[in-house]
Amino acid sequence: MPIGADKAKEDFAKIAENIGFGILKINRAEKTVDLSVIKPGDLLVHQYPSYLGDQWELNFQKELKKVGSRTVILIHDFETFRIHDYKSKKIAFQVLSTADYLITHNKKMTNRLFRINQNIFQIELFDYLSPEKNKTTKIPTSLVYAGSLSKSSWIKNYSLKIPIDIFGRLPKKWSLEKNDYLVLHKPIIPDQLPIFLNNKWGLVWDEDQEKNKTNYQNYQKINSPHKLSLYLAANIPVIVWEKSAITKFVLENKIGIAINNLAEIPDKIKKAEIDSDNLDNLSKKIRGGYFTEKLLRKIISLDGCH
Repeated sequence: MPIGADKAKEDFAKIAENIGFGILKINRAEKTVDLSVIKPGDLLVHQYPSYLGDQWELNFQKELKKVGSRTVILIHDFETFRIHDYKSKKIAFQVLSTADYLITHNKKMTNRLFRINQNIFQIELFDYLSPEKNKTTKIPTSLVYAGSLSKSSWIKNYSLKIPIDIFGRLPKKWSLEKNDYLVLHKPIIPDQLPIFLNNKWGLVWDEDQEKNKTNYQNYQKINSPHKLSLYLAANIPVIVWEKSAITKFVLENKIGIAINNLAEIPDKIKKAEIDSDNLDNLSKKIRGGYFTEKLLRKIISLDGCH
């Protein structure tokens, strides 16, 4: 996995542990979990997917039911919605239907999954634990993009006359022509990354290189991407696709702009109005685990067990 791939899961586990949850680790080499510590009535949050295959996920849920655990599935990504012809689509839906509760990203993802499971909570934004604190004092004039470059084929044809810093590992089959406005950086340890993003626009933009195989762009219509949390943790304004699930939140809080295509960026950032107080407040919440703790306490109070 690329550097930072597990950051969201690790942060969620740390925050849960801070409010009293125990940590149950998967032995990935043997594909096993020691369930001897689980007692009937315990509430277990499973971070999905584990990338051990959906059949393993389904079997794990069944084992949890056998020991009497109450189960919550936190969806980080749902490949059935991201990959065309996803082979284990039927099993993936079965996994979600077996849980007592689901945690989705937002209302739009909930609407897509409501027929599978009606007991759904929304996290709204993923937290991004970081000790680094930036301060945005003016509207930025350059861009940054951090994350998986396999969903970012637009980088190969970047033609804006606006400097952009790219943090990520270039796919092996890719080659980039020299571009004075684009700087490619090696991946940086996630906890340290926010400090490198200071005073830039954080770009949240996925495209499909092979539209017959992937659905990355449309997935943004139901997704609350972790890179959004990274940018907000870094206290920088964001640029999002106007059809994305996060657009309403971004515009209402005046923490960024929405575009239909990359060519709109130069004009829109010139006219942008950013509420730096809202940005500061959200940055503090995300870096401190606010959204995860609020969600878990709500589930505990409604479920009546821990």
